[in-house]
Amino acid sequence: MSRMGHTDEGGKAMGDMLTVAEAAALSGYSERHVRRLAEGGRIDGQRVGQRVYLIDKESLLAYVGEMKELGNEKHTG
Repeated sequence: MSRMGHTDEGGKAMGDMLTVAEAAALSGYSERHVRRLAEGGRIDGQRVGQRVYLIDKESLLAYVGEMKELGNEKHTG
């Protein structure tokens, strides 16, 4: 179930939010990898508890697309 209307730590509005499990299912990455991407700032996420993150869907999809492009460049270059 996605969530809407959240703001990040700076008060900036964020789009649809996904749980780590939802983000993992959508991206094909493991939950652990999604959590690490959020912790490292590679994708936008908001910590909601000690280990609970909500992941910005748009940020996740942009990251996945970027990684696919990089993967294709490695094999075509």
